[in-house]
Amino acid sequence: MYIIIENKKRALKYELEFRKVFGIPLKPYMDIRTGFDIIKFDDEFIKSGSGCMRDAIQAKYGDAGVKLIKDLIAHIEPPDEESVPSPEPGQQRMF
Repeated sequence: MYIIIENKKRALKYELEFRKVFGIPLKPYMDIRTGFDIIKFDDEFIKSGSGCMRDAIQAKYGDAGVKLIKDLIAHIEPPDEESVPSPEPGQQRMF
């Protein structure tokens, strides 16, 4: 459940910047369960082929494009057990 919430936050946070940098919506490349689909993004939009996707993004969209993709694919750390509130009696912890 935590990952889904974090991916929703990430999609909202980067939607405008993604559209500004790449000129397309983020939504087709964002899945709330798995996050940013870098493979789909490359296959459908960047089309780096056998080349380096990072280099293709850098050449066309500059540092802003590279940084944005790095931010989108960054690992989401689950919270520490101590920082997660205990479930109500009779309920199970979701993660």
